[in-house]
Amino acid sequence: MLSLGLRTQANRQPRRPIKLVLCAVSEYDADCRPYPNEWLKLDESLMVAEIVRYHESLDEETPESGWRLHALLHCVVENQIALDAGNVAATETKLIRQGLTRHDAVHAIGSVIGADIFDILKNNGTFDAKKYRGRLEKLTAKRWTKGKF
Repeated sequence: MLSLGLRTQANRQPRRPIKLVLCAVSEYDADCRPYPNEWLKLDESLMVAEIVRYHESLDEETPESGWRLHALLHCVVENQIALDAGNVAATETKLIRQGLTRHDAVHAIGSVIGADIFDILKNNGTFDAKKYRGRLEKLTAKRWTKGKF
């Protein structure tokens, strides 16, 4: 499968789960949900730049070629949460309650998006919103840490 730099919790140092809090967008922090109106006012290039800056401040091993795609998937997840699209925000909350950090919850949701994009490209298909919602409903912290998303 295509590597997007979205590693499971098993590949990371354990971190204490956090509760969901809202934050100003002045400095992106993946463990804090941006205020939706502030986030959506940003130009997409600024969103991606903030996400890349955040990840560069961490000690993560994402291949240089994967940063843009990784940041774009973060951006898609953040946009879907801010727009309250489908059940994305509910899935984020569920994963945090199950013990993931918010950052890992964003990665888990991004993994589902990435898998869907891969399937669409591989099979010359189209996006199926019902299938996407179903995959998010089945997504749990336990399944994601085992790589089953």
